[in-house]
Formats: sequence, C-alpha cells, structure tokens
Amino acid sequence: MACPPVDPDCPADRTAFVLGGAAPARLVTLGGLAARMPGGTVPSAVLDEDCTVRALAAESCGDLAGADRTGA
Repeated sequence: MACPPVDPDCPADRTAFVLGGAAPARLVTLGGLAARMPGGTVPSAVLDEDCTVRALAAESCGDLAGADRTGA
C-alpha cells in the first residue's frame, strides 16, 4: 500500500500527477485542505468532518486482533 505525501501548496496538476501515479484507494485529509485536492478522482476521508469524528469515536481503542487486521 502506497502512502504518498501530498503537499497542498503544490500546483493542482502536480498533485493530480502524484495521485494518478500512486492510484491511492483513499485520500486522508482535513476539511481546510480538501478543497485544494483534485476533485472526483479519489474518495476522501476528511478527518475533521462531523461524520468522520463520530465514526472514529465509536471505534474501540483496544489492541487489534488478528481478524481486525485481515478481515477474516
């Protein structure tokens, strides 16, 4: 799994090139930066959106079990 860093201050065409080459499954960002990312190409997880905050708060803080890591 690739986790390329994306500089929000880079030109939009450079960001699109990096994301296109990496083909990420999801873009993890913050609301204030999401608008600077190329739209529609990669699904986003916006960490400071209310729905994301609620979903993460509902998760356990305990250690992951094997099934949590593999989905089995």
